Amino acid sequence: MQLGSVSVSSKDGLCRTKEKYLKPTDYNIYSCGKCYTYLFHKQQAIAFLDRLLIPHNQKVLVTIPDYKNTSRTHEICSILTEDECQRWLSCCRSADNCCQRQLSSSLPDLNTTCGRTWDGWGCWDDADAGSKNYLACPLFIQHSLPTQAYKTNQSNGLLYNV
Repeated sequence: MQLGSVSVSSKDGLCRTKEKYLKPTDYNIYSCGKCYTYLFHKQQAIAFLDRLLIPHNQKVLVTIPDYKNTSRTHEICSILTEDECQRWLSCCRSADNCCQRQLSSSLPDLNTTCGRTWDGWGCWDDADAGSKNYLACPLFIQHSLPTQAYKTNQSNGLLYNV
């Protein structure tokens, strides 16, 4: 599979976000930071590959969004309500589970499919080009109707977000 100018294959042991391929450890920190920015966008936090910057009380909290690290989790959750903390942790766990699914499944013919991806909200499996993929909205998102999302897979194998 080609992403930009980097060739990627299943044996590389990389997980895919909508932006990039990463080693599982880097993927978990990056996707957990993205979970925070997606869920709490009004806080104007910024997620980098290995850091999360959160404006709080006229200061900026700079942390590593590692949900498996108790002190990092406590640091981030200390500025969230209990419900917000649980939603953030649920998103991080979902991203981690998506990475594990990606690593445990063999890759199909990548010339005819849209590849599996964590998009910040859900884990999209491989899909045939020209098909439509549906995914139930996760519980960590506070949403109104509709309760499912879909993506159309273009004939060239790229996802079209809806």
